[in-house]
Amino acid sequence: MRRLLRKNAEAPAARRRRRSGRTDEEQPMRTFFRLIATAVLILFILHGILGATSMTGLSNIDIYPLTVAFLVLLGAHILCSLHYVAQSLTQTKRHYFRLNRNLWIRRFSGLAVLILALCHAYLFRFLPNLDLDTKTFIFTAINILLLSATYIHIRYNVDAYIISRGAEHYRKRAVDLLVFLTVFFIYFLLANFYFYMNK
Repeated sequence: MRRLLRKNAEAPAARRRRRSGRTDEEQPMRTFFRLIATAVLILFILHGILGATSMTGLSNIDIYPLTVAFLVLLGAHILCSLHYVAQSLTQTKRHYFRLNRNLWIRRFSGLAVLILALCHAYLFRFLPNLDLDTKTFIFTAINILLLSATYIHIRYNVDAYIISRGAEHYRKRAVDLLVFLTVFFIYFLLANFYFYMNK
């Protein structure tokens, strides 16, 4: 009798996994992906705070070790994301772009973040002859676009991220996290405008 009850209790969870295409073997991968995403977000905020205080003249801390760690984790995050994108594209023949609008916003915003982050880090190595005013304008524009794309990427990932942790009242938690992050993003934007206006 006890075995029958356990089997009946496990059946709905198994059906949900089959409908979503997930297997027990994928769970460690998803846990790893979630931990990487958390570490990337924390390092992004630290990088932004140190960069913003440097641009406003409040500090001059060397952020190179932090940047290297951030890039390594970002690379791992990108590889995990590519794995799941490839998996979703190969498992089904119909992708329902309109119905899965939020999913594709997450993917394209992530691609935009990657491109803008590379521009933020390496663009001026290939444009050494630009004058200071032009460099400052391009640098500020890239930073603002990068912050905007990153916020959109987080905004459309935060619900899935919190649900994956099994958190109750996830909607309230998602709003709390977005409000918390919005404060940092506004500070980062103001620091970029300050840097541009006082170049």
